[in-house]
Amino acid sequence: ATQKGKLQATTTTTLKAGSMVRLRAEVSRGQLTLRVIEYRSLEELLLEKKIKSLLQSLKPEGGSLKQLVSVSKEGSVKALLPESIKLESIIKSIETLIENPEDIKETIRQSGILLESHLKHNIKDLIDQDLKANLLKIKSHLEDMAKEKALPEALKSLKESTERLLQTIEYFQFKSKMNDALQLFLPYVWRELEDGSLEFRRQRGSPKKLLYHCIIKLNLINHGKLLVIVTQEAEGIHISMFSEKTKLGELLQKQSGLLKKRLVESGIRLKNLTIEQQKRLELVERSLEKGLTIRA
Repeated sequence: ATQKGKLQATTTTTLKAGSMVRLRAEVSRGQLTLRVIEYRSLEELLLEKKIKSLLQSLKPEGGSLKQLVSVSKEGSVKALLPESIKLESIIKSIETLIENPEDIKETIRQSGILLESHLKHNIKDLIDQDLKANLLKIKSHLEDMAKEKALPEALKSLKESTERLLQTIEYFQFKSKMNDALQLFLPYVWRELEDGSLEFRRQRGSPKKLLYHCIIKLNLINHGKLLVIVTQEAEGIHISMFSEKTKLGELLQKQSGLLKKRLVESGIRLKNLTIEQQKRLELVERSLEKGLTIRA
């Protein structure tokens, strides 16, 4: 220690802000050595967090994933819907990841940056493409069968589980895209913005149906207040915009075509977009608090 009570240290390990380091203190011949026993980069920590978040999103209330596994194993379902056979192996892979989240850390630790990226995309593809694609096929077949005759109980159960899991996956995709959009497009300095807030809410809709809202409140210096409510459900998203001033509403209407195009390009299924002028935005907020769904 120095006279000022501070430690002077040297290191041969390159450290970056935001990284996690675990050290072991060793004393030998009056000299203190801090030995690095674990070092995890910020990129690695963020990757692990994102993967765990994705896996956590597949553990909704009611255990949709496990319920889907049990229903898809039934002989009658397999005979009627060959697609359900492939679901079993996909779901087993996902269940392994959910039940052993610590394996993710070890896999990432042993891999390089390129393998980290590969791992991230493999898990994303497994859920977004393999699982979701099969669920959409099954849902489509079941809907076609239901038009011809009443579905047997096993298939009714499969249809409900499929729809619940699809909604869970799409909510994660929506939330993930929102997070990416915030990281990419929200400026650190926005001179026009006086204040604002962003929040996510979950709300019980009709029986066996959950609605998810993203509520964006902006107070713009020259354009007044803007309230945006994004509601996500199985069929897609509904966007409602309420502007305090007429001029801002007209500007949003003018650019609505571009917004729709960008949403489609990003893979978000837009059901409808409404833009209204509302001088008393607190009335809209109160209707949300009372559980009313704001969508056309």
